[in-house]
Amino acid sequence: MMRAVADPTLADLARARAVVAAHLAPTPLVEIELPDGRPAWLKLDSLQPGGSFKIRGALAAVSAYAAAGAPMITASAGNHGLGFAHAARRLGVAATVVVARTASPAKLEALRRLGVDLIVHGDSYDDAERHALALADGGRVFVSAYNDPHVIAGQATWAAEVAEQLGGERALIVPIGGGGLLAATVLAADGSRVVGVEAAASPAFSTAIARGAIVEVPVAPTLADGLAGNLEAGTITPRLVAGRAEIASVTEAEIADAMRFLALRCGLVVEGSGAVGVAALLSGRVAVAPPARPIVLITGRNVAAATLGAVLAAPSPGMSARDVLGLVDLLGEHGIAVWLDGGWGVDALLGRQTRPHGDLDIAVRHGDVPRLRAALAARGYEERSRPDTSPWNFVLADALGHEIDVHSFVFDEKGDHVAGIDYPAASLTGTGTIDGRPVACIAAEYVVQFRSTYEPRERDYEDVFALHERFGIALPEVYARRYRKS
Repeated sequence: MMRAVADPTLADLARARAVVAAHLAPTPLVEIELPDGRPAWLKLDSLQPGGSFKIRGALAAVSAYAAAGAPMITASAGNHGLGFAHAARRLGVAATVVVARTASPAKLEALRRLGVDLIVHGDSYDDAERHALALADGGRVFVSAYNDPHVIAGQATWAAEVAEQLGGERALIVPIGGGGLLAATVLAADGSRVVGVEAAASPAFSTAIARGAIVEVPVAPTLADGLAGNLEAGTITPRLVAGRAEIASVTEAEIADAMRFLALRCGLVVEGSGAVGVAALLSGRVAVAPPARPIVLITGRNVAAATLGAVLAAPSPGMSARDVLGLVDLLGEHGIAVWLDGGWGVDALLGRQTRPHGDLDIAVRHGDVPRLRAALAARGYEERSRPDTSPWNFVLADALGHEIDVHSFVFDEKGDHVAGIDYPAASLTGTGTIDGRPVACIAAEYVVQFRSTYEPRERDYEDVFALHERFGIALPEVYARRYRKS
């Protein structure tokens, strides 16, 4: 049977603000620098009791329903259950939490420590929610993690705090699971731009918005386990949000990148669900142009040690097209001319990315090296030692595994090479494009020539054959023999 759920009222919002303010101090709003130098602000609700923003809505709901005197029950992917348990304990209310067997081990252990009446049921959040709704028919009050007016009103208090912490134009960026937080943010946005970010593995909310109806969708495993699951029939959140917020989605790789960035560059332990907003900024799926300031709600820290360890130990994500263009722009702002070499240089010449690239090779004037080092050090890059390091060729890397292989040279006043890596002046005449943007690179004929001075690797054959076919460059014999056999 579909539940009748009321919309939050202005009175609900005001009451929730008073309840939350009575129990919780405002969480910090901290400014960070993204890898390309853009600022962003993080609202650290991961520091809340229970490790997530969910206690805001739980306090408001448990307080509102406590007068009825009936026991309360909820279903949770973990964080709402923790917030609900903390709220119930503070307010002296009996409470039951239903979770699936697939819930995060870290969240399950935390719930057990709180002494809540914990029921583990089913293999998905959807199973747990159906079971909790069935149990609520026996006289308990069901408190939805997202489809409840008081929960939504409580979650809106984060935006009210931000308005007091930072003035000016703002873009409020929040995760989407069932849409309660996004609906809350819309209600409290006061004219600010609002963006919700969901895991691509669990598109229930964006599907409901796109189709104008709640439909069941496949849900895949995701690092953002707190966002995974379908929507309860009759959920009010899509209607509250439609036309009033933007929606983006991020991939598992992008969520992992954001978790690494937050841990290694910001010193923050953040679960996948809490990292999706930062993932959207890092990946460019959400862009915020000045003077607006991107405000990301960091919703939770409850990630299993094994999961976080696996994310941090994963191989370097390498250099994306966005990373390359950001670095070219950064160095250009410091008056440093850059020519792309290596794999990205080839792909720029071809005008398309042919494979992932683990690093970025660049050629620069040796006189620009001190400024280059300073500019990149400000972005967290340090020199990585290797046997062939020299003043003319060295590698800079950041904590996220991005590597820049720097090759420097000196020309005399006539334009003749006199020192450093042997780039003839004519080799610096190449032009290409990355994502449609023009970039300077080593000229194609010289790329082929340089790749003929050592025993070719498999990727050298691929690159040289591609340049031969694109530009008609004659193949050196070592490549011609292989090409004739292909």
